[in-house]
Amino acid sequence: QLYDVVTCMFAMHYFFEAEEALKMFLHNVALNLKPGGIFMGTIPCGLRVLQLLSCKKPFKSRMLHIEDRWQDLTQPFGLPYTFAITDTVTEGKGDSEGSSEYLTFMEPVERILASHGIFPVCNYDCPELEACLDPHDAPGASLRHFYPRFPSSEPSLEAASAVFGMFVFRKSRDAPQPAVLPLDKRYRPDE
Repeated sequence: QLYDVVTCMFAMHYFFEAEEALKMFLHNVALNLKPGGIFMGTIPCGLRVLQLLSCKKPFKSRMLHIEDRWQDLTQPFGLPYTFAITDTVTEGKGDSEGSSEYLTFMEPVERILASHGIFPVCNYDCPELEACLDPHDAPGASLRHFYPRFPSSEPSLEAASAVFGMFVFRKSRDAPQPAVLPLDKRYRPDE
């Protein structure tokens, strides 16, 4: 069965553990999406995480804690960090400092999806939605950052929310339908 919409909210960054993991995930998106269908989601922006860490390592505020755990920033995959937002499932408790996440970058996502005939939607044509997004984002950017304004809340809550962005891709009507991969060709992190 093919779907009109496939969503991935606050989870795609885990597939940035390895390029093969991201390729397999996006292959499955393409496999299950109808021609003309939409793939949309929300992820933490790797560039925004790096920006916060460039000011202070580890980055700590009342609502947000980020600590890098990567060794080498020359590749876009396998770049772990610890991420915690107060009062959420990522908040560190007990021995945990927070959730283990991976830096995400849109270039590999765009490249892999394009190989499946799936391309970014950059104009949402929805003023109400656009009002929630950062007006400083580059025109045509595939990741649109949230633009939080919480005047009566803790200021660091805005910084935590601004780390995240949304993406929308559409599968072209003439995109070839990918084949189901045999079991021996699927990504296995333990091998």
